[in-house]
Amino acid sequence: RQPVIAFAGRAMPEKGVDVLCAALPYVLDAHPDWRAVLMLNDWDDHARWAARHVAPLEKYGDRVEVLKGPASVLYGEGALAGVIRDFEPDVVHLASPFVLGWRAIAAARALDLPTVAVYQTDVIAYTRKYAVPYATAFTASHVSRLHRAATLTLAPSSAAMRPASK
Repeated sequence: RQPVIAFAGRAMPEKGVDVLCAALPYVLDAHPDWRAVLMLNDWDDHARWAARHVAPLEKYGDRVEVLKGPASVLYGEGALAGVIRDFEPDVVHLASPFVLGWRAIAAARALDLPTVAVYQTDVIAYTRKYAVPYATAFTASHVSRLHRAATLTLAPSSAAMRPASK
């Protein structure tokens, strides 16, 4: 079984696509038997920015597969587990936990794979700032449950992690 690094999320700076694309050459050069799959939704909205970060990965040929398009085209309804299974990853990175997180966690659980969530956007603070009180409670509950369900959650600091761990 060939190790695979899989990323499913939006093709935008806030999701770390540039950092991932910069790091992948080091990983792939160090591990010639590894592959990577980038499932980038919202490609049309971010193509100008994302293309320059994805382009250097072309030198790896079929070791790096980049799927570009809207989430419904990439994943289909209920097909995320099938997409993940086909790429045989060792871990599922929830790059956009708030939007795709539950579907990815469910798919990973069905395949008995660990998940890594990243807490990077304080969505709860946005609901407070824009005075949406009912959305704040729902959002806080959603974020907390999702990050507790993930095998591991990463955050830039312990202070940033507090809202996700409540």
